[in-house]
Amino acid sequence: MAMEENKTITANEQLEKLMDMALVDGILTDKEREVIMKKAQTLGIDADEAEMILEAKVYEFNNKDTRNKAETKTQIQNQNVFRVNEIFSTNTAHFREYKKLVKEEYSIHKVMGFRSNKIHISDQEKNEFERRKSEIITKKFENYLMSVDFKDETEQMTMLNFLFELCSKKDKIYEYTCPIIIDNAEKILNPINPQNFSDIMSTLDILWKLYPGKSVLPQRLDENISSRIIKLINNVFPENESEVLEALDVLLKFLPKVAEEVDEIKSTAISKIKEVIKEAKVNFGDNECILEKIKTVTDEFSNLVELYKQAAKSEKKYKRALKIYNFLKIFCTVLYVILVAAYIYGAYFIGDWVWGDGSDAKVFGQIIRILGIIMAEFVYNLTIIIIIYGIFELFGEPFSIDSLMPKCPEGKIIYAEKYIPLFKLEA
Repeated sequence: MAMEENKTITANEQLEKLMDMALVDGILTDKEREVIMKKAQTLGIDADEAEMILEAKVYEFNNKDTRNKAETKTQIQNQNVFRVNEIFSTNTAHFREYKKLVKEEYSIHKVMGFRSNKIHISDQEKNEFERRKSEIITKKFENYLMSVDFKDETEQMTMLNFLFELCSKKDKIYEYTCPIIIDNAEKILNPINPQNFSDIMSTLDILWKLYPGKSVLPQRLDENISSRIIKLINNVFPENESEVLEALDVLLKFLPKVAEEVDEIKSTAISKIKEVIKEAKVNFGDNECILEKIKTVTDEFSNLVELYKQAAKSEKKYKRALKIYNFLKIFCTVLYVILVAAYIYGAYFIGDWVWGDGSDAKVFGQIIRILGIIMAEFVYNLTIIIIIYGIFELFGEPFSIDSLMPKCPEGKIIYAEKYIPLFKLEA
């Protein structure tokens, strides 16, 4: 009995090895199934039992393949999960080291090579000392940056945030450190070239959070990071429902929060949102989550259309008021010249007509002229106020002295009307 059991175990092992060989490529063909069943019959194994073992093997193989794929995907994602709190901390080793370098005390006698008993130091020598001190600090700063070794992408982005902060603060040695900041930032930015979707989205998200804007960075550095962000946006191609949702979540962060100029980065992101939505409607139009996200995006775009319409309306109103203001300036200036000329002429006429050519007439004429000019100024100012008051009343605006010079909405003209079509989605 024991020998028969051992024989059966051996037969099962042989059959399982054959099954494993058939499943090596992940596909079980009809021919392979037929061979396995014949082998089971030869080994004296029941056909139903052999079929159950084979189905278990197939299930185990498929489940193992799915698990491996999931583990691989998790590993890929974990490689690109940035430690955001660490990146944006202002208490990193970089900030501490830089603060220590800047606050380090330097002896003017040592730096300038003066005698220790030198007392009188000219302003020119003090300025030269400050220049040399800045160069010493800059050299130490450069050496520090060269000594930093990055263990992962989070540490690289932490350094990038530190460098951008220096650009933002622009301290007294910034003109010396700026070229070094640019070079080291580009050493981090230039190799960035993620390939898979997860890498692209996480890198795009963190770079946009880091980007402080054109007014902060030097032109060369701004062009570098802007081109990287635009390239990443153009490489966003979601292939399934979850990737569509992730892409829209990240891209929506690029939308303006107020009516402002839409630069190339925002324009590219808006175009990509439209592209993703268009393809999602075709490929995943029956998915409730996708439809809900599309509705959210549509509402966002509708709000932006209204926002820019209001801005365009304000700009038109400002331009109209500015035209009226400029016209009034010219009109009142001409009126002032006419009134002054009239009063001066009147002063001379009255002085000559009443008093003749005597010395008293000249004195009286001078007095009349002065009074005439004062009166002209009064009439001039009164005329301006009356005219402007009437115009503002006509347009239904509350009148005040500040209203004489119209204020530009949002601080400057952005020509909001031209951006309205950008935020209109296809039905």
